Amino acid sequence: MAEKQSNTSTPRGKRSSSPEEEIFARLMAETEAYLPESELDEIEQALRRSWERRAAMAFLCQRFKDMCGKVEAERETAVAFADLYLALDGSIKMHEHIVKLMKAAHARLLVLMAVREDMDGVLKEAGRGDQPQTRH
Repeated sequence: MAEKQSNTSTPRGKRSSSPEEEIFARLMAETEAYLPESELDEIEQALRRSWERRAAMAFLCQRFKDMCGKVEAERETAVAFADLYLALDGSIKMHEHIVKLMKAAHARLLVLMAVREDMDGVLKEAGRGDQPQTRH
């Protein structure tokens, strides 16, 4: 009698040696999580402490020529905007790192769903709005 193939051995139960199979095998062989919980906590704390994102968005809500006039007329305003400019360097790096992590999660979730024969149906069902969605 033939041995039943486990769906967790390969994506969608396939037995070929494709690049997708190699990625799946590499992910299955991992001995640790992709992101240590300590790093997650550090990122969350940094996001809570961050004022730069909100300040940058508030700045972008102003007409440039209005801000130019204020910076020309008020040194204190110029220093405040310079502060934001310098602080954004670190904030941009942090957000780029978060984007990298989100892309990794996105890709890994797709590979994870590939273990299901009904992957397309699962994805379609998830996209129906049955799950809580975030608003943009």
